[in-house]
Amino acid sequence: MCSKTPEATRGALHFLVRDALYDQEKPYTIQYEPHGEIPRTNIKGISVPDVNIRDLRPTLSGLSFDRDGVVVKSLETELQYEDFGDPQKVQKVYLEEVRVLLQETLGSHNVAVVEYLVRRRHQQFPATTDTEFDFAQPVATAHIDFSPDCLKEILQDRYGDERAAKLMQLRYKMVNIWKPLFGPLQDWPLALCHPASLDIEEDLELTDNVYPLNVDESVQIHYNENQDWCYLSKQSIDEVLIFRGGDSALGLRGGTFLDPLSVSGPSPSYRLWLCTRI
Repeated sequence: MCSKTPEATRGALHFLVRDALYDQEKPYTIQYEPHGEIPRTNIKGISVPDVNIRDLRPTLSGLSFDRDGVVVKSLETELQYEDFGDPQKVQKVYLEEVRVLLQETLGSHNVAVVEYLVRRRHQQFPATTDTEFDFAQPVATAHIDFSPDCLKEILQDRYGDERAAKLMQLRYKMVNIWKPLFGPLQDWPLALCHPASLDIEEDLELTDNVYPLNVDESVQIHYNENQDWCYLSKQSIDEVLIFRGGDSALGLRGGTFLDPLSVSGPSPSYRLWLCTRI
C-alpha cells in the first residue's frame, strides 16, 4: 500500500513513453474509425507508479496563478446538481458565474468561454472495453490541452484573422475551470504539474488529434522525476480549480489519477471541465 501524509499522496500517473519513434513520427490519435490499415494511434503510454503528488490544500492561501499556474477559488453556483444536465442552464447561469469569477480572480475583462464538458466516470473506468459510454470519461494521461499553434487557430476561428493578429501580439492563454459535481471528491482527482518543473525541450511532444474535418494539436508529456505534481484533496462542489490549460508560452496541465488511500464508494464521480480564453 502506498503511503500518504497530510501534505502528499503517492499514486500512478500515465505518460507518453520516451521512444525513438517520435523522432521520426509525430504522435497522433484519429478520433474516428480510419480507412484501410492506418493505425488509429501511434501513442505508446506508460504508467509510472508511486509518484509523489503533493496536496495543494495546506498552501491554498499562498498560491499564485502567474507563478504556480493554478489557484483554488470558491464558487457557490445557483445551479443544482441535476441542472448540469441542462445545457441551456449551464450556458445561461454557470458560464456567466464563471466569467465573473475569472474577471475578479485574474483581473481580466476579456474572458470568452470556448467550450465546456461534463465528465461522468463509469464504474468500469479505467478498464478498457468496447463499450461506448454515454458521457466523457476522465483523462488519465498527462497532457496540455492546446499547443501554442492550436491557440492561434482558436483565436483566428473565433475572431477572424485581423483581430486575432492583434490579440496574438499580446500574451494570451487558455484557462481551465475544473470542479466536481458532487463531493467531496475522493476518487480520480485531477493531478497538475507545476510549469517551472517541466523541461520544455525534453518532456513535451506536440500531438495531433485528428477529426474528420480538422486537426487539433495538443501536447503529450513524458515523465521526468524532477516534475512537481500536485492535487487538491477532498475537493468540494464549491471549490473550483482554475489553471492554465494552454499558453502562448505553453502552460500547465495534468491528468487524473486514483488516490490510493481514498475512500472510494460505489458511486462514480462527476466533474465539470470548462475552457475559457483570457
